[in-house]
Amino acid sequence: MKKMEHTAARFSIGEVEKLTGIKQHILRYWEENIPVLNPDRDEYGQRVYTQRDLDFVFRLKFLINQRRFTVDGAGAELVREIQTETTTNATMTISKMRNELLQMYALITKYSDKFENISDEKNEKT
Repeated sequence: MKKMEHTAARFSIGEVEKLTGIKQHILRYWEENIPVLNPDRDEYGQRVYTQRDLDFVFRLKFLINQRRFTVDGAGAELVREIQTETTTNATMTISKMRNELLQMYALITKYSDKFENISDEKNEKT
């Protein structure tokens, strides 16, 4: 059996089964019914899971086995969590940018007053 090389955390479906305890046929079923679980394919058409895909599988396993979600419900919850995470990240980025702009504005205001004073002094001398 050929073992996949792990460059940037890439896993075959067999490796995902071993890591998560989820059988391959269930993983394929989840892929059909949950759009966000969509592993890439290699040049031979075999599934190649990334670390993010693996995280999704673990989260789905928790939602289905522990929280008793249906597959559709777990998929909808995962989509909601991803959207919330994306919104939160965007909000944090915007907030950081706003703070940086306010700091730049404060610096510009502070130094523009000094430049105006210097300019006024030069005009008075001439």
